[in-house]
Amino acid sequence: MSKPKHELKYFINTADYLAIKNRIKYIASLDINASSSGTYHIRSLYFDNFNDKSENDAIKFINNSVKKHVVKSKTVSANSGIELTIEIRLKEMSTQFVNELSHISGVNNVVLVSYNGEYMS
Repeated sequence: MSKPKHELKYFINTADYLAIKNRIKYIASLDINASSSGTYHIRSLYFDNFNDKSENDAIKFINNSVKKHVVKSKTVSANSGIELTIEIRLKEMSTQFVNELSHISGVNNVVLVSYNGEYMS
């Protein structure tokens, strides 16, 4: 099963375009869509999984720490990165889980919310 793909797109100015174009020629070759003069207009750049390492490390830590977890929501934003809401069940109320999760590189905020099964009306 393939991993879902998410994309973040950024508009760049002409100066940035020219700088990227100049740098990329050393690491990438032209594809068949290049013009007869060998040029290729870059309309957008895709950085697949540029920030997934932190997410993958956090999910791996959770997998190793709890029996079951459910990703309730995932929000990807250019400004704030990736925000995950994950439902877990801990046997003991301890800050150790939150502290260890927050020490993963790239994880900025960790909040543990206690829920006893009752909703307020």
